[in-house]
Amino acid sequence: MIDPGVLSRKLAARALVLVGQGRNLPEALLAADSAALPPRGRAFARRLAIGVVRHQRRLLGDLRPLLSAPVREPLVEKLLLIGLFELEAATVPPRAAVHSAVEAAPARARSLVNAILRRRQREGPRALSGDPAERHSYPAWLATALQADWPELGPDILARGNEEAPLVLRVNRRLLSRAEYADALHQAGISARPVGTDGLVLETSAPLASLPGFALGQVAVQGLAAQQVAPLMELSAACRVLDACAAPGGKTAHMAELAPDCAFDALDQDAARLAACADNFARSEAQVRTLVGDATTRVWWDQQPYDRILLDAPCSGTGVIRRHPDIKWLRRAADVTALRELQRQMLENLWSLLRPGGLLVYTTCSILSAENDAVLAAFCGAHANARQVPFALAEGEATAQGWRVPPGGDWEGFYYARLRKV
Repeated sequence: MIDPGVLSRKLAARALVLVGQGRNLPEALLAADSAALPPRGRAFARRLAIGVVRHQRRLLGDLRPLLSAPVREPLVEKLLLIGLFELEAATVPPRAAVHSAVEAAPARARSLVNAILRRRQREGPRALSGDPAERHSYPAWLATALQADWPELGPDILARGNEEAPLVLRVNRRLLSRAEYADALHQAGISARPVGTDGLVLETSAPLASLPGFALGQVAVQGLAAQQVAPLMELSAACRVLDACAAPGGKTAHMAELAPDCAFDALDQDAARLAACADNFARSEAQVRTLVGDATTRVWWDQQPYDRILLDAPCSGTGVIRRHPDIKWLRRAADVTALRELQRQMLENLWSLLRPGGLLVYTTCSILSAENDAVLAAFCGAHANARQVPFALAEGEATAQGWRVPPGGDWEGFYYARLRKV
């Protein structure tokens, strides 16, 4: 029988090969999955894969001096990176880390894997340069952009991107209070602490399906920064509300919980993701109409203007790198330029669907100014009937056009702006 630890390392290595081919990490782990692995083995493989992706640049820098020639097989290279990560992280004895990596390798490559990892054991890690991009393992373009946009926090933000993100829940206040749900968690042996207005941060790891009331819609997974969006909408009775890029639906559900008398439309061009949203809405008893459509067009629109529009725009995701470290390697500088144009097109189209006096809230989980203030400044400069609506949050800082929050602690990186149509 094959050691489950060896199977976990094989799964992690296969997933890392797929990430190198452009797949995101969750999809890669699913595609590389092995039926022979129990849930604990899959969780271990996921931790290994996340660790390697998170520190990929530094690990590759460690590996290259140990090689006399490049490794031609991607799977073997990924197993070497896993071995280096385990030697660095010291979560298992070095001997076990080396042995498992060797056993997971194809027979023809085992002597190479053994020699490289043994040498790394003897010599220790190389000295790092003072370059923040290398030290914190980021592509140069992204490290440069983040440090330019956050001159006082730049190196800090790079370091925070390599931390573990907390698991934050949002309690459905229509069904029970946060105190009542916290007590239910306590009874189940799960510790949590309150955060924000409706949030709880889990301090004890637990599968989502095992959370009390999860299947009944009493609680949903939603980051603390994302939980700030619904209150910014200024929802009042009988508002007609559009969530223009709704999937996965957490913000729509939150709005429906806060203002059940409003009429909500959830729009998304991905029909499969929208169907999953509908299931989540039903679970939380949110009354929402789902519409398949593209926010840059009006084909789906019924010609009735909206009182409130939320545009949680497609973006680079640079504010949630803690949770999705593969963003560092899957994004390119050119992607930001393309996303900025898409954001502009969506704003332009949706503005025409907003009634005079209505409010549009623009948000992203990016912390790059090119996708945030730059987009809003250009839009407001071209629309005399767009007025900023100021606000302040418990975290972050005001910008020229809105509000931004850096990642760290309980918060993911986020951007918000509010525009009134006058």
